[in-house]
Amino acid sequence: MMTTGKFSRASFIALAILSIFSSLVADAQLPASMTFINSSALQGANRMNDEFVNVGAFKVKGNSYVLKGANKSDIYTNLGFAADMPLVYDANTQTVSVLQEDHSKVVDIKLDQLDSFSVKLTNDDIAVVSAPAFFVNASRYEPSKKYYLQRLTNGSKFNLYKLYKTELRPAALDLAQTSLREFEITPEYYYMDMSTRKEFVRIRKEGTLKKDFKDNAAALQALSVDAKTELKYVRFFDALNK
Repeated sequence: MMTTGKFSRASFIALAILSIFSSLVADAQLPASMTFINSSALQGANRMNDEFVNVGAFKVKGNSYVLKGANKSDIYTNLGFAADMPLVYDANTQTVSVLQEDHSKVVDIKLDQLDSFSVKLTNDDIAVVSAPAFFVNASRYEPSKKYYLQRLTNGSKFNLYKLYKTELRPAALDLAQTSLREFEITPEYYYMDMSTRKEFVRIRKEGTLKKDFKDNAAALQALSVDAKTELKYVRFFDALNK
């Protein structure tokens, strides 16, 4: 799924900046593959901070970023490959953005322009995003799935993926304000049969895996071990891929 052309970090930033100014020029003739979305609010550093935002009828405290820009990321787009880009990933809007050199502005990348990205995690991020931190554009496989999935296993038979979803819950800081909410990021897990590559299958519970793969004793043994759900799923699909 990755493109192989490589272009420099400076060229990538230059194209992103050019796309912002092109929106102000009515006769700009940029190829469609070179046009980035103008951020709806180029607020710079404010987008990286915890703040109140409006979501429907609710005022929401905090943010829904899975990644906030401190990480260096390798990005594969329709334009080619860019290395070590400061990347922002918002689970609520499923938006991926890159920061400009001085981090004063962000530029959003359209879903149909981004193939995948690989994140070099810092120690602080491992608690939120598990390694390896490689994300794929799910819509490249299924057009109806307008989100990114983290690939947890890369096997010859099956791949395991993780979706970062956001839910709104009452804000712990002031339960008296019924309209105040907080973002909570919750995981969903999917797998794909790599022999067909037709669809992502959501794992709703362990019992479904036990039923669908009842003839693989080694994989079923991995599910019986006392461990966190994600670790059990990784071990399960590792066993299937042997």
